[in-house]
Amino acid sequence: MLDYRTETFLTLCETRSYTKAAELLCVTQPAVSQQIKYLEQALGVKLFIYENKELRLTAQGVLYEKALRTMRSDTGKLLELMQHQNEPQHICFGATLTISGYVMPPIIRRFLSDFPHTRLTIREDNTQRLIESLREGVIDFAFVEGHFEKSGFDYRLFSKERFIAVCAPDHPLHKKKPFLAELLDEHLILREPGSGTRNVLESILYEHNLSTESFARVTEIGNMEVLKGLVAKGLGVTMLYEAAVQKELRKRRLVRLALRDFDVEREFNFICLKNSIMLDAYLQFFDYCKKYRRF
Repeated sequence: MLDYRTETFLTLCETRSYTKAAELLCVTQPAVSQQIKYLEQALGVKLFIYENKELRLTAQGVLYEKALRTMRSDTGKLLELMQHQNEPQHICFGATLTISGYVMPPIIRRFLSDFPHTRLTIREDNTQRLIESLREGVIDFAFVEGHFEKSGFDYRLFSKERFIAVCAPDHPLHKKKPFLAELLDEHLILREPGSGTRNVLESILYEHNLSTESFARVTEIGNMEVLKGLVAKGLGVTMLYEAAVQKELRKRRLVRLALRDFDVEREFNFICLKNSIMLDAYLQFFDYCKKYRRF
């Protein structure tokens, strides 16, 4: 189990301020400094340095933070397993809105049927916040989309998904084969910053020397169903994973825009904290999900 000094270190990693860390921990600032100094002497390395008056982690500090977060998460999981040894297994994981809403439901239905005594807790959030929940030990693992810092996690490819542009069936561009640049006069309706879908879109636009600001009008929507509803009513266009609009495409509430210079496929990944002792257990659930993923 982590002691108070390592908890102080993790708090300082989050705040990057001795004053704020002291306030959160209800101790004095000299006490925080003393505890960090103790850790540095015990480890024989510098954990923090000041650069341009900003407190930053050293390379050794970054490694130490990652190791401690994994240890804290594993300790919590081990305590839970030992204290509830005779109770049903509890799996707590996160998934992005696209994955939890449009990919996981048939998998989860089958899993609950095959393992009726297992407790599942699924937290739905965007990629950025799921990574924060992982680091804080709130969830055991996550299924994410878009870019993430791969060096900080153990990860496995879950699936590759098509990323497409869609509009209403009566949209003027539907029967054309426009270039991406021809959409710039359109009203772009997209997800909020931090979402994997938004990150993918921004990276694609960047590859074309464009950004969301290149569009004539932009509206951000945090709810996928509302977003799709607005596009279906002809209020704009959007770009998202095909998995999220399969039902609408089948019913022709939405149609795919066949862009000439837009053929994109991106990864959905399973991630957990690096070097977790629970990795084999987590991978059993991942393998099950991958086996029953419907394409």
